[in-house]
Amino acid sequence: MRAISARTKRMAAFPPSRLGHSTPTASHGPTCPSSSSSLLDDFVERCHQRDLPRAMKAMHAMQRHGIWADAITYSQLVKCCVARGAVEEGKSVRKHVFSGGYQPKTFLLNVLLNMYVRFNLLEDAEDLFDEMPERNVVSWTTLISAYANKGMNDRALEFLILMLREGVQPNMYTYSSVLRACADLGILRQLHSGIMKVGMESDVFVRSALIDNYSKWGELQDALDVFNEMVTKDLGVWNSIIGGFAQNSNGDKALDMYKCMKRVGFAPDQATLTSVLRASTALALLEVGRQVHVHVLKFDRDLILNNALLDMYCKCGGLEGANSVFSRMVERDVISWSTMIAGLAQNGCSLEAMGLFEQMKHSGTKPNYITIVGVLFACSHAGLVEDGLHHFQSMKNSFGIDPGREHYGCMVDLLGRAGKLDEAVKLINEMECEPDAVTWRTLLSACRVHRNSDLAIYAAKQVVKLDPDDAGTYILLSNIYANNRRWEEVTEDLEDEQREASLRYHSEKLAIAYGIMSLPREKTIMIRKNLRICGDCHTFTKLLARKPVFGESSGVAGIFTSWEMSCVFAGNSESEGDRGAFLGVTDDEHPEDMPTSEYSNAVEHEGIDAPDDHCIDYPTNELTIKNEKESMEQEVCHDCRICRSREVGRWDCPRLSVHALIQILRLKMPECRRQS
Repeated sequence: MRAISARTKRMAAFPPSRLGHSTPTASHGPTCPSSSSSLLDDFVERCHQRDLPRAMKAMHAMQRHGIWADAITYSQLVKCCVARGAVEEGKSVRKHVFSGGYQPKTFLLNVLLNMYVRFNLLEDAEDLFDEMPERNVVSWTTLISAYANKGMNDRALEFLILMLREGVQPNMYTYSSVLRACADLGILRQLHSGIMKVGMESDVFVRSALIDNYSKWGELQDALDVFNEMVTKDLGVWNSIIGGFAQNSNGDKALDMYKCMKRVGFAPDQATLTSVLRASTALALLEVGRQVHVHVLKFDRDLILNNALLDMYCKCGGLEGANSVFSRMVERDVISWSTMIAGLAQNGCSLEAMGLFEQMKHSGTKPNYITIVGVLFACSHAGLVEDGLHHFQSMKNSFGIDPGREHYGCMVDLLGRAGKLDEAVKLINEMECEPDAVTWRTLLSACRVHRNSDLAIYAAKQVVKLDPDDAGTYILLSNIYANNRRWEEVTEDLEDEQREASLRYHSEKLAIAYGIMSLPREKTIMIRKNLRICGDCHTFTKLLARKPVFGESSGVAGIFTSWEMSCVFAGNSESEGDRGAFLGVTDDEHPEDMPTSEYSNAVEHEGIDAPDDHCIDYPTNELTIKNEKESMEQEVCHDCRICRSREVGRWDCPRLSVHALIQILRLKMPECRRQS
């Protein structure tokens, strides 16, 4: 990184008479006044008409006659160059205004500086900056913002220090730009202190930037404190705090803040809805996501909002809604294609995902890292071993993508499902990066399916080394021991009561029973779980289901069809808090130019269900389970060999009928243990 030149440091040496002078000091020969006026008028007209070719021609004619225009006209020409992407023409303008002794004003130099930044020519921008006899806050802020946008954080902070040393006071745009360059939390706090000293913390731009940056570092309480300190809040600040909670997987708080925002009278915009959709996705709240879709109908959806809507439907199991959104998208990028491919794969439509991948390649969109993860995931769940190996081995040559942990994890899953455990172990040993707990856990799951207890024990020990608090590993290992009737070893590897307790929880059964007790027969029971469903609960749910059952846990989806009850499992989330928040779509929030009947038709056309009385509420039928260790335990069984061998009565015994479970829950028995 080069330092500021000596000319920059000697800027104070320029006499005041040379600053801001806009008349030429030299002439290129005699010029007829009428001719000069005609050339100048023609140039001004062409610049204001944004006629770039003729304006450039007129400028060259003026230079031959020693004529210069005013700074406003030149700024119009520079803006025209930026809009057209005319780099060479822009450089010609700079050369022209510095020729013949012409002294351009600081305003015009700032416009040229911004032009170089927009063209991504930072070295040229620095050269111009060094040549400027006088630089104001706009000059410094332009370069600081450019460095921050390019990720040159040290350079941005260095320029802030130099700016202060030269006596130029930063404004709200300077601070909002430099805050993006905070490479660690300590620097962020120092800048926050400096902002408070100059009394600029109340500015909405600065406050939004502070909230964004504290959220980026996961300091949500600090972000909320900054938000609460502001007396007058605008929509941008609300969007910052809602987006901060949504991006940090605190969907409950994000939706609560959205509710508060509407209560104080702010209408959501596209940025707000994008964050609310992300919150709904993190919480796997399909019904809330569908009703947020009603809000979306009021806007001309941009690509980001469409992608958020698509992601919500895919991750919440609403594949029909995802297909509807994807088919209506006018513009699609690699995120759109990747989201839909992964959504199809995770919802049991692996062959359709592979077909969509071929369409993506034919459309000219280049796959990225996430796309290949979705493709390998689809191959794994469809049993397409040869296809999976082909895509894995060719991803570097075909698309320039180096395999990462996620790709290796999918391949281990693919080989494990196919029973090729030795090849899976070999692949793990050949990984260019260190295998993580997820990779070993994937192998452990395959060992359970294929009853390879020795390899399972080895894989489980690797998981425990990397993630000793993972309850799912002990559950999988206990199932493997139980399948091999090695009862005495079920708790052998558990070091304390907490790990022993982790083997007793089959919380899906408890959630289903509560749902049957409290919900109408036609309602869907949606269960969210952050661990893969075990074999006992899988069989239990399959036997119990009386309508199609969608199940997802740990990102793996399954469809159960039988009888009359519907149950939905949605995984990969941990949430807290009350589900009773009101999001509020009211009658006066229809699109301004859309009557109620047309609004209803638009809702129907989009394929979503509008809520009664246009009210969005959290669905009361979504029962949350944070993880296996936080479930209830009830005394139930009397004759189960597993329970007798552990001398513990269990409500979650595989032999327990749902009728018995419901009866016990209705009695509201306290948590207890029974010694045989």
